[in-house]
Amino acid sequence: MPAVEQPIVKRYDHIYEAADSSFDDLLKMRSKLNSVFDHPLYKKILLIHCPQISEQDFLWENARLKRYPNFPPYGPAILVTSLEEHGYSTDLCDLGHEVIGHAHRVSSAAEFSYRIWEKVLDKKIAEFQPDVVGLSCMFNMGHQPIKDIAHYIRSNYPEMPILAGGVHVSLTTEQFLQDVPDVDFVLLYEADHSIVSFFDVVNAARPVEELRQVATLMDGQVIKLSKRSTPEELVYSPDFKDLPLREYSQVGRIGAYTFLRPETAIAATVLSTRGCRARCGFCSVRSVNGPGVRTRTVDDVIDEIQNLRDRYGVSHIMWLDDDVFYDGERAIELFEKLAARKLGVTSDMSNGVIAACLNPRLLKACVDAEVVGFNIGIESGNPEMLRFMKKPGTVESFRKAAKYLEDTPSIFTKGFLIIGFPNETLAMMLDTVNLSLEMKLDWMPLQILTPMTGTPIFQLMQDQGLLGDIPATVLGKSRTFQVGATGTLGKREKLEKEKAKNFVNLFSGDLSRVPAREEMEDLYMAIDCQINYKIVLDYDARDKLDRKRLEKKRAMITEICNKMTNENALGTLFWAIIERKLGNHDEANRLFELARHYRNISAFWQVRFRVLDLDPLFSEFN
Repeated sequence: MPAVEQPIVKRYDHIYEAADSSFDDLLKMRSKLNSVFDHPLYKKILLIHCPQISEQDFLWENARLKRYPNFPPYGPAILVTSLEEHGYSTDLCDLGHEVIGHAHRVSSAAEFSYRIWEKVLDKKIAEFQPDVVGLSCMFNMGHQPIKDIAHYIRSNYPEMPILAGGVHVSLTTEQFLQDVPDVDFVLLYEADHSIVSFFDVVNAARPVEELRQVATLMDGQVIKLSKRSTPEELVYSPDFKDLPLREYSQVGRIGAYTFLRPETAIAATVLSTRGCRARCGFCSVRSVNGPGVRTRTVDDVIDEIQNLRDRYGVSHIMWLDDDVFYDGERAIELFEKLAARKLGVTSDMSNGVIAACLNPRLLKACVDAEVVGFNIGIESGNPEMLRFMKKPGTVESFRKAAKYLEDTPSIFTKGFLIIGFPNETLAMMLDTVNLSLEMKLDWMPLQILTPMTGTPIFQLMQDQGLLGDIPATVLGKSRTFQVGATGTLGKREKLEKEKAKNFVNLFSGDLSRVPAREEMEDLYMAIDCQINYKIVLDYDARDKLDRKRLEKKRAMITEICNKMTNENALGTLFWAIIERKLGNHDEANRLFELARHYRNISAFWQVRFRVLDLDPLFSEFN
């Protein structure tokens, strides 16, 4: 429905009580609309994708090593398509990519300026002359950047209406609006339809009662119209306008399997379904997408992949789906048709798949379609914990999946694990360790639970007083202990290089107790060492399957040591062990000496090697 020119004073004279909101809330929303949108027509909308790494966390050298994620703004590009189909003019600006790209265009940290986004934004606004800007933020780590950008726009373009949306904004609406007062309205959840309704209301083409999924701040109070306008069908393909999609994977990371494709490969993302059939208590998907799963037509999805290949030279895609194997027959049809199209495009499922979906026919279709890797949501090896978090899987279904995967060694498989759930004992965590060792997937990414607002786990922990600093968790100042560029492993290693804090292997003590939050970092290291590194000691390269496992371990550890961390003594030592098992003795000796050096110069590694009984491996190597 196209926008209609009409004086603002006549837009909201008629109002009645809508089913989803109080009469008072609608009156307040009408008042705020009239105060923000004060001229006859708002038809040009600039959508801005904000950086997901804050200025305080961004390191030039990490960007140069392509350690930061750099996903094309798929969600905003969907909104572009929807808005333009309904008569609006749009443009798209990706400030996150601009910051990362700038790091690659300068030759030193001294030349790098994170605030390059200011110049880019000013230029885009000058060229496009938008009536409204919309800011998008996916994860809570992007909270500070979106706040800074909103403030910059308000300070330099004081009459410009500012909207915000995205997963982070949807899950933290009240806290977000209180902390980012420069934003006028937030559009919640999936805005394919609701953003059109919003601008139709602004332009007097619809009554204010048709507003959906919108919130605002008035006199310190959050006014929220929460009735949803969820798309029943997924009919829009993204329109990225003139964004340089060829550059994204050349300067940053797209997906968790970059190490399985050439450095020069061009990668992008595709979405074939929205939602997830699972009800995992720690996950925010149902909070944002609602219950159930909605699908696109198979042919539409494959046409999009072909367009990415033909227009941008894309040779790899990451599936954005949270439940890509929903409807097994459809999933098989998707990958069989993709294989038949012979596009020469590989893919991965970094967001994870449900283990119970796996079967030989589906896996064969994936292999034929050149799927190179996927993650399985396991989370725990303890049945009680799995029931507590409402996982759509059991220990037996995980074991069954692992057996199927032994017959598809061409696919790199990872198993997501989480520790730190409420009332989770050390014995329960040990069940997770033992299941991981039994399954023998190629890698087991481990996380410490960082509950997301809007999830059942968050509410439970808040009620029990287990969250600590809630605003820090909600507004992006909390960090999970992990290996990656935005994790804390590298930072802690640097801080403790001269003098390490005490490190304890908690599995040598009372297993019936629930560890404290401050003990989780030690647990992370002990578990990670056991399930991802020490496991290779039992692999025999003379066995065909074990040899393949060693080769895939080498690929992952190489990525960790060369791309994700610096001077990693643990990774380098086991890289050396793998090379020796594979018969590459010169390379093994070089890496062994390097690992010894990294250990010897770091108190952080010395104490961990001693407690985790890694030092004897050096003598065995000689």
